[in-house]
Amino acid sequence: MKLNEKSIIVTGATSGMGMAMAEIFVREGAFVILSGRDLERGLALEKKAESGR
Repeated sequence: MKLNEKSIIVTGATSGMGMAMAEIFVREGAFVILSGRDLERGLALEKKAESGR
């Protein structure tokens, strides 16, 4: 876990590259704050991140 205990803000996290980066940061142990324009995809990403920890 390279980013353990780090905090990261990801804008555009509900699609494309932003979503991919958010998933990587979570997988690497970071605390990630998500921002995006699609609430449903944001909530799905949040749920996925919580279950993956």
